[in-house]
Amino acid sequence: MIALVREGKVLAKPGDEIRYPHTTAVAAKFENERGKADYRKRKWIAEPPNGWLKSVLGFR
Repeated sequence: MIALVREGKVLAKPGDEIRYPHTTAVAAKFENERGKADYRKRKWIAEPPNGWLKSVLGFR
């Protein structure tokens, strides 16, 4: 999998749309402000339960 962005830094962009159509489609979603705002919601929706599970189950 190709990491598209992490902490505001562009790491890599998929170059082969024919070979990686889904990756380029997801990358296109993050190009506009709405896509970026929707992805930022992940921090407070998905990450706290994951951190809690890791802590409780001892994966730290």
